[in-house]
Amino acid sequence: MAERHGGRVEGDRLVAMPQDAVPAELDIWDDYGLPVERIAVTDPRWSWKGGWAESTVTRRTAYTVKTSSQQGAEALVEFEGTGAIIAASYLPTGGQADIYLDGELVGTVDAYPDEDRFKRSDSLWHDYYLEDAKHTLRVVVRGEPYAGSQGSDIALVDLVVFR
Repeated sequence: MAERHGGRVEGDRLVAMPQDAVPAELDIWDDYGLPVERIAVTDPRWSWKGGWAESTVTRRTAYTVKTSSQQGAEALVEFEGTGAIIAASYLPTGGQADIYLDGELVGTVDAYPDEDRFKRSDSLWHDYYLEDAKHTLRVVVRGEPYAGSQGSDIALVDLVVFR
């Protein structure tokens, strides 16, 4: 490589020619808009079907979590924006859920941590490239554990909306 760029090998020495620095291309992931609102699970815009338990978690401040492991339990929320994050707790008992956006299945997620620790409020699902419009997001609990999990819990915290 040194020889191809004007350098040479002299015995056990490598002589490299100085070159002008060329900045690397940097792709910055910053075109997802700005967070404009957090819709807590206690907000009346959420609707709930099936067995959901409500609990309060205190970490710096107190917030409410709604948890279910019941197959078919649903949480639905409407929002207006260009992106969203469903924030949830990742638990040793974390299970799987199906995510529907505007009536279409967009994926199956799991709430089991990939590390050996509880995660209080992390992205369960997100999409930053939505049409700027009203959207409906639905979480349907599968009632199935993720591989290695001790349960099938889905513990929702809030929805972060972007524009």
